[in-house]
Amino acid sequence: MIEATVLYSGSRIKGIHILNHGDPIICAAVSALSQNCANSIESFTDALFTVDCSEGDLSIQLESFDEKGIAEILLSSLLLGLENISQGYPGNINITKKKIEKEV
Repeated sequence: MIEATVLYSGSRIKGIHILNHGDPIICAAVSALSQNCANSIESFTDALFTVDCSEGDLSIQLESFDEKGIAEILLSSLLLGLENISQGYPGNINITKKKIEKEV
């Protein structure tokens, strides 16, 4: 089962942590979405963020929001993709939402 934790600072999405272990086809889809999100944040925004990737797990976390809010939209798009996969393949992805204290 893939475990995804979505981090919120107030009402704004700040990051996503994905423990990507499960069905290989679902893992490949989740990996493609999450890697594309990280690459897109780097290419299309000036947001400060960190990416941690190890053994198939991935964490993307914003350290600051960009002025236009594009990084937040990209993270929201990743979440939408995860939710769509979860609906299409029930029992393969568990998505948890978590509020964090630190404002960005």
